[in-house]
Amino acid sequence: AGIVQSVRGKAGGYALRAAPAVITLGAIVRAIDGPIAPSPCANLETPTKCPDCANLEGCWLRPVMVEVGAAVNAALDKITLLEICRGAARSRRNRNGQALMYEI
Repeated sequence: AGIVQSVRGKAGGYALRAAPAVITLGAIVRAIDGPIAPSPCANLETPTKCPDCANLEGCWLRPVMVEVGAAVNAALDKITLLEICRGAARSRRNRNGQALMYEI
């Protein structure tokens, strides 16, 4: 999706292609999960009829779901990777440097 680039060789690895202040959470989520839509019919790239719907054009709920999807995308596109990193750093300071542990 153009978010990271790979570098070959001994000192190689992965690096961001743009500054963290430019990369949005929306771009990251869409790169990993694909288009963000609350229902199959609200996917603007490839709308698909929901199992219980007669057709896309006559669906009374589709316009609502498209609007919800647009709002979610807009909200995620307002949050940058830089903001996420700063929030994580603040959280780490509030925990006296202790890392969060997740167990299942």
